[in-house]
Amino acid sequence: MIIVCYDIAAILLCMMLLISLRIRGLNRGRTNKMFLTLVVLVLVTGVLDVINELYGPVFSQNEFTVSNQLFFSYLYFYIRNATTPFYILYVMSVTGIWHRLKEKIFLK
Repeated sequence: MIIVCYDIAAILLCMMLLISLRIRGLNRGRTNKMFLTLVVLVLVTGVLDVINELYGPVFSQNEFTVSNQLFFSYLYFYIRNATTPFYILYVMSVTGIWHRLKEKIFLK
């Protein structure tokens, strides 16, 4: 049995978060843009996860659908693994470590 409820809930939460960020006008500045990009990455990851979970039971298995399923699976894992380093950069931007590192690098 495939459990898609958490993925759909994550997609809905990300959509609500994107709408609220857009309404509040939080799309200026480096930290806000990084957070917006992080939410979009999580949204894309959720959508790709739903596609991967529903691809086998919905479509018949032939050469074309198997290659598409592999493509979406690899894309999902690539974006999922790219989310963690981007999250670390976002935390560095929020806490101010970003500016401290830039100052130390340029002072040397």
